[in-house]
Amino acid sequence: MLSVGYQFISRDLPAKSIVLPVTDGRSLKTYTLVRGELWDFPFDGGKVKAVRYYKTTSRGDTTTFEIWFSEKDHIPLRSVIGLNAQYGATIQVDLKKIPTL
Repeated sequence: MLSVGYQFISRDLPAKSIVLPVTDGRSLKTYTLVRGELWDFPFDGGKVKAVRYYKTTSRGDTTTFEIWFSEKDHIPLRSVIGLNAQYGATIQVDLKKIPTL
């Protein structure tokens, strides 16, 4: 799941929803990530314009997944993985500094 964010570095972000194969380490699944809003994302003591993509949940699949890309270079600033109700845990990974490309 964490590799999803690196597919778009310096490439165009999809303007609409995207369908991607992902793995949770146990199985291969297909996630539809919906393009969300453009935000002023708090980052490294300032604000960066970022686009959010998120997975919708359903009764049969309560896992959540969202990723925030910087508008400029499409660097993944934050990834959030919400495990299903059985585990009740959320993993959040935040980039600390945008690398020079």
